[in-house]
Amino acid sequence: MQTARHFFAGLISGVSFLHQHGIIHRDISLENILLHADGDVRICDFGLSSIWDNHSQHGRVGKKLYMAPEVYGSSASSISASAKPNSTPPFSPLASPLSSSSSYDGYAADIWSCGIVLFIMVTGVTILEEPSVHDPRFTFVANGCLHDLVRVWGLSSLVDDSLCDLIQVSQCVCTPSPSAACTRLRPGTPPY
Repeated sequence: MQTARHFFAGLISGVSFLHQHGIIHRDISLENILLHADGDVRICDFGLSSIWDNHSQHGRVGKKLYMAPEVYGSSASSISASAKPNSTPPFSPLASPLSSSSSYDGYAADIWSCGIVLFIMVTGVTILEEPSVHDPRFTFVANGCLHDLVRVWGLSSLVDDSLCDLIQVSQCVCTPSPSAACTRLRPGTPPY
């Protein structure tokens, strides 16, 4: 857990640096994170990155396992009441319906991907196969029920409440600005 915390702190520091300089990576994944000999994290592969354009990005880019729903073109708001894992907490859509040509907030999509990376680093498994209503696990995440999913999978010993909360926050991609997203995910902030 301590190692994952160190690597995640480095990832968030790197993503924050990119965002402060107007760069959106758009392909944050374990495959694009290198470890330097000194143990520091280096983000690589900027082939899909872009420069800030009013936060608005277009097109499906990146790896499906790490992709935010609005990048994938999914709609969390189309989840029916019967598909929800439970009625509490109240359903709050993560993304509005988008076509592949619709725009999305690239900063928020990068933060979503960071949450996926953290979950995989700690558990060794992915949260979902695709960020769409076609994946039942996405329903848990979209409804703020990651704790329930972790419990059902028997991963509570690996993912404590504070870590689960942090990952769940990273999945709330409708953030008003990249600085707000990075502030909420600042690794030095207790308890994570």
